[in-house]
Amino acid sequence: MERAILKISKVNYGKMTLQIDKMMLKKYNKNIENDITINKLAVMTGTKFETMKRYVKNEITRVDFDLLSRICYVLNCDSNDIIKYEK
Repeated sequence: MERAILKISKVNYGKMTLQIDKMMLKKYNKNIENDITINKLAVMTGTKFETMKRYVKNEITRVDFDLLSRICYVLNCDSNDIIKYEK
């Protein structure tokens, strides 16, 4: 009995990136009164500074949807404002 060999080709599915840093600036987000710092965003979402810094700098590999919800609430924006899909 022969074993079938599955040939897997490399497919570029694109990637998802976060643009939280952009939404923290008043010039891009008219829903906030002033620019928001990483520290202020961390405090307002109940998150550690280091965790928020990784999210803002787009250095995460796993997403916490609850945290993204809190970020959207504080920044008064939608998820599509902070998540970008790139092909």
